[in-house]
Amino acid sequence: MSGGSGDGGDYGERLTRLETKVENMAETMATREDLARVEAKVETMATREDLARVEAKVETMATREDLAKVQTSIAEIKTLIVQREASMLRWLLGILITTAAGMVTVLIRSLFF
Repeated sequence: MSGGSGDGGDYGERLTRLETKVENMAETMATREDLARVEAKVETMATREDLARVEAKVETMATREDLAKVQTSIAEIKTLIVQREASMLRWLLGILITTAAGMVTVLIRSLFF
């Protein structure tokens, strides 16, 4: 009978080891809630197409350096406009003075000659 009790003891040890393994596996296995959370995260993740669209948009976006160049260009254009306006005003003033001088000359000649 000692052989029979040895077999029974052997089965008991095997059963204990199996129970321990199952408990360890159960602790590390994902629950349905874990799977639901992972599915929700996967659904919100970007696809390759999404990333391609973002990359295309990023390529067309301006950098700070680009914006600084544009601001410099705008400042240069404003300076040119101011210079041109000043030049036009001087030109118009010159025409006005010349016309006025011509009219005064014509009046003087017509009155005194």
